[in-house]
Amino acid sequence: MSAELKKLTRPQQTAVENFRNVTGGGIKTAIFCLQQAKWNVEVAVDDFFANPPDIEEDDVKVDSSKLENIYQKYAVKDEEGDAITDSGLESFLTDLGVNPEEVDSLILAWQFGAATLGEFSKEEFLNGMKKLRCSNMDELKKKMDTLRAQLHDDRAFKEFYAFVFEYGKGPEKKVLDLELAIALWQLVLKGKYKHLDLWVKFLTEKHNRAISKDTWALLLEFIKQINENMSNYDSDGAWPVLIDEFVDYALPHVKQ
Repeated sequence: MSAELKKLTRPQQTAVENFRNVTGGGIKTAIFCLQQAKWNVEVAVDDFFANPPDIEEDDVKVDSSKLENIYQKYAVKDEEGDAITDSGLESFLTDLGVNPEEVDSLILAWQFGAATLGEFSKEEFLNGMKKLRCSNMDELKKKMDTLRAQLHDDRAFKEFYAFVFEYGKGPEKKVLDLELAIALWQLVLKGKYKHLDLWVKFLTEKHNRAISKDTWALLLEFIKQINENMSNYDSDGAWPVLIDEFVDYALPHVKQ
């Protein structure tokens, strides 16, 4: 047990453990966030995901020179500079054991704070690895299970879900192309929404426009609030027109 943990009461130690299980944060980060939240784990977790503190941890030392070597191995250089992209990104994910077409690649982008789909800048990669306290690929591989587990927490998943929209549309656009939105929904909502295939079918048949940020966000609220047979759906509620139309489309199928 670390010196910091020894100073805490048993309930506080439990709170630190619970906080770290959800966030993947270090001991110092956990203690700092919990102290700010008066040892309320739920509040501390919310604050962490809303504004992650930049706290140097003593329990793991990250070797910056090793990170630089890893970056250079996968970075692709062109006239605009260098970044881990295209074949370099594919090689990086393959070596990590991550399928580029599965949700793990999005989880990693979320943790790195990536701004552009299919690309890690040098700053994003180095800062992301330091944030995760990983100096090599083996450490990052071991960390992936923890990162996946974070998404079982509703607050973490909501943060991740919001990130995916921004990551998909990129910094230059305000909306997400429909085809890409569908592909991303199929990754992030797989196993989380019973009527996902019906939603995709509806969009493919009836909707030929891009997806706004509000629609993206409100679909998650719809999934959380509306039961599977949609009997508690209120068409007079503050739902976007697209979701009203989906309910009308889906009801005959849901009732079968």
